[in-house]
Amino acid sequence: MYAYTFEGKRYDVGGDKQGFLQATVEFALRREDLREDFLNYLVKTIEKETNEERIEEPVGV
Repeated sequence: MYAYTFEGKRYDVGGDKQGFLQATVEFALRREDLREDFLNYLVKTIEKETNEERIEEPVGV
C-alpha cells in the first residue's frame, strides 16, 4: 500500500461542477500573471449580476 500526505486544499473536480469552478478561480487568483485582470473581471461580473437581480426583483419585496 502506498500513501502520500500533502498540505493544501482539495477540490472535487471529477464530478462536482462547483468544485471545478472553485479550483479554477483560486488557481487563477494565485497566479501573478492572471490575478489582476481576472479579479477585475470577477468584480465586474458580480456587480453586473447583482444589479440585474435587483432590477428584476418586484417592488416591495
